[in-house]
Amino acid sequence: MEKTRHIYHVIFQTLNPGLAIPYDGQHDFFTLIARLFTNRKCPVYAVGGGINHVHVLVEIPEKKDYKMMFNKVKSISWSKATEYLPLDEFCGWSKGFISFSIGYRELPYWVDYVEHQDSIHEIKSWAEEKRNLLSEYIL
Repeated sequence: MEKTRHIYHVIFQTLNPGLAIPYDGQHDFFTLIARLFTNRKCPVYAVGGGINHVHVLVEIPEKKDYKMMFNKVKSISWSKATEYLPLDEFCGWSKGFISFSIGYRELPYWVDYVEHQDSIHEIKSWAEEKRNLLSEYIL
């Protein structure tokens, strides 16, 4: 019997590299993003991020196309952003996304990582974080 499990660490980056997701609206906006996945039967383990990006740990069922799912969530969250964020700051998502799969045993590490983005960004910028993630997990 074949069983598979696909857990992704996906990151969406904003078009505006500065303050695009203000602290005041982050929690509610990130909750919306989680809900968009869970409404599509994709369990979310953690959502967090910073002023210009969001990290999501999400399980995508085998029969669903993860690229289509990520782009759908980006599109809907952009269309609903005005309910949570000032539009003069959040002007949409940049094209594409960063994603890599993680093992179930690695999940506690990544949940902690995503939930503590604020403390990570006290030490390093999003550009540094992105460079580290790309060099270690993608390239």
